[in-house]
Amino acid sequence: MNILFVLDYYQPKLGYSEHYLAKEFVRIGHNVTILTSNRFFPFPKYDSTVRKMLGSRIVGSGRKKNHGIEIIRKPVIIEAFCRTIFAGHKQVISSFHPDIVFVNGTATYNAIIISLLKPRNGFSLKTFDSHLPSEFDRTDGILKRMAYGVFRLCCSSLLNSRVDTFIAVQDDTVQLMHMAYGVDKPIQLIDLGTDTSLFSFTAKGRKQRRAELHIKDDIVVGLYTGKIIEAKGIHILLDAFGRLEKTCPNLHLVFVGDGPQEYKDALLRLVKDGSRLHFVGIQSQENLSSWYSMADFAVWPLQDTTAMNEAASCRLPFIANDKLGAKTRVSNNNAVLYKRGDGKNLAEKIKNLYAHPVERKKMGDRGRELVIQKLSWTKIAGEYLERVNRCK
Repeated sequence: MNILFVLDYYQPKLGYSEHYLAKEFVRIGHNVTILTSNRFFPFPKYDSTVRKMLGSRIVGSGRKKNHGIEIIRKPVIIEAFCRTIFAGHKQVISSFHPDIVFVNGTATYNAIIISLLKPRNGFSLKTFDSHLPSEFDRTDGILKRMAYGVFRLCCSSLLNSRVDTFIAVQDDTVQLMHMAYGVDKPIQLIDLGTDTSLFSFTAKGRKQRRAELHIKDDIVVGLYTGKIIEAKGIHILLDAFGRLEKTCPNLHLVFVGDGPQEYKDALLRLVKDGSRLHFVGIQSQENLSSWYSMADFAVWPLQDTTAMNEAASCRLPFIANDKLGAKTRVSNNNAVLYKRGDGKNLAEKIKNLYAHPVERKKMGDRGRELVIQKLSWTKIAGEYLERVNRCK
């Protein structure tokens, strides 16, 4: 089949779902094209979080091939609310003749224009969303509410009539799509996956990364990966660490990612012994498995992240908050949930993992088992196509 992805933004170096889905579809024999803008996503504090990895936000327009995927980038005409408007949809569809079009984001210009082009071109149209209420509510305002109200009034009936399958990555996203976007059809729930070949435990990587940081074998390492910004709740993790400095003398924390220096300085002020905190900067997808392997557990205090899948794939148990939306990620007794935002409760959970290495190992093994059985991109891609065929 010819499969077209239409995206506001595409940054393959960060390994988001559309990249891995497209790679998996190519691997099993489909022709895949990605139509997107010539910009990367406007991540918060872009310069201090992802610029080292991605470079400038504005990239060249034109065509290139990567991992067998044809990537077509178009110049942005308008950008607002983390959405882009660009031209070229009709021409790409006319030349590529897609059997299926996947649009990332239901409440987007891309979804509207592809819906309008559908009747004359005969493709099956699917939208997929990962938007969460916590992200939606983070920036409240009259203009934003008005924009979504206008979208529901003017566009929801078109999308409900033209989109064959609406896909969400977790339960909370389903709720948001119904309430904010005006979707009145059933929404298919499909989890995000991980690359089980790229993310697997490596003893060599564990030894190498610990040697780089001068961390001995008897040290218990907690890991965080992602942007180092307040919205991720890293100060909650440091609050928990501060409570454990005396009772857990062999506990260290490693932070993979980057953020504003003033926030990192503020984090260091929350603890007495800053030598047990290690900030290693942003790392490529290819290097992450060695960082997961060097740790004994991971922590993501506030937001859901596909890094949880990556950690599990590397046999690393993790701690998430008890409001976690993606329940499959913790469904095999491979993780611990703490009371969201409560540093004292998080400290208790960390202390328990610190004191029980055998249980950590068992949890890690169960995590790998879970990913292989339910959360590999091979499994997820197959589920996408199965749902597509079922909903034709």
